[in-house]
Amino acid sequence: LMELLLIASYLAPVSGIVTQQSHKSLAPLARTAYPDVQKFFLLATPRSGSSWLSTLLQGSRAVDYHANECFHTTVSMQHCASDWHFITKLPESLEEQLDLFFLPSSNSTASHVGFKWMANQRFDEPAGMVERALQYFKDNNVKVVALDRDNLLRKCYSLYDMKLRREAGQDIFKREGDGDAGAQNKLQEKLDVPISYLNWCLDRRAHFKTIFDRIVAEVPEGAAYVVKYSSLCSNPKQELVGIQQFLNLSTPLGGHSQLQKAHSGSLHSMVRNWEATRTQLIQETHWGAKIQEWEATECE
Repeated sequence: LMELLLIASYLAPVSGIVTQQSHKSLAPLARTAYPDVQKFFLLATPRSGSSWLSTLLQGSRAVDYHANECFHTTVSMQHCASDWHFITKLPESLEEQLDLFFLPSSNSTASHVGFKWMANQRFDEPAGMVERALQYFKDNNVKVVALDRDNLLRKCYSLYDMKLRREAGQDIFKREGDGDAGAQNKLQEKLDVPISYLNWCLDRRAHFKTIFDRIVAEVPEGAAYVVKYSSLCSNPKQELVGIQQFLNLSTPLGGHSQLQKAHSGSLHSMVRNWEATRTQLIQETHWGAKIQEWEATECE
């Protein structure tokens, strides 16, 4: 009873906010007051299907799941810390930040708490962050659902397309009904993708893939479940069952998401002058040996 009263005192807002003093006491509750809640995060990289999968996780009754990419910006970190509790100031340490992200809502009946953590966000800045994160995962029994899209060339095409659409003020996602409004044709029109961008992007994505692979390899045995992008988009029901079993969710992952795969087909159909671009990539960059493998269609 005393423990429940103590928790209630931490969670009850005072004049609509929680003071800085109480947020210091609130963060460790994720470790001590909810021992039966399974902590997990979705490890991903941009343009890997993580937004689609996140909508399904967020829609599960068994999961409290943050909608934001928690480590995207300082603002998104504050949003995640304050999603279900009034937090006026974000703690400085990674460990306390994670404590708050993994703290369930005060009236929650969820058995799991999670969020999306991108491999290109926070892990390599500052130095030693990966080691601290890995130690936290080990100490707090955190599970990792790792969504792996290892086709870096198609990912870079999608990122360039996303860059152009952001600059034009267009939606970066393909949603149900877009075809009726003509947006689908905009997504599928051929683009002029500069070699300089592709080479830079491939190097950058390879760096984050190294971080991704390290995290998967160094979490405790049995704490990571790798979902291949090609398998997720070709056989989503099977992969969702695998995620449900790995997390030990009491209810199936399913429901409905309006998000859809944005790009399909050959790179020849999406990149203007693809043959010339392909030749340049093979002859003038160190990615030549991978181009033929990557240009193949991942799934339809």
